[in-house]
Amino acid sequence: GAAAAVGVGAIAGGPTLRSLLVNMNVPGISAIAASDAGPFTVHFWAPMSKWLISGASFMELDRPTDKISLPQYTALTMTGFFFSRYALLVTPINFVL
Repeated sequence: GAAAAVGVGAIAGGPTLRSLLVNMNVPGISAIAASDAGPFTVHFWAPMSKWLISGASFMELDRPTDKISLPQYTALTMTGFFFSRYALLVTPINFVL
């Protein structure tokens, strides 16, 4: 429905938005948008999603063990395996992430 339309619009409009930001010549923002590891590439979002999933797990530190989210920790473990393997196969562009 509406969420799918927004997602498709964001994907389709990404290159246009990136060009607009790069051509604005705003210090910092234009450089980030033009970067090979910037927010318009998978090099940014893949590690960022891992950070967000890991951060979400800290919200469960005070929960009793019988109430911990099994799907969340399964996702955390699986992305950990995936990114560990990925880290051994590629040369990173953005060392900060």
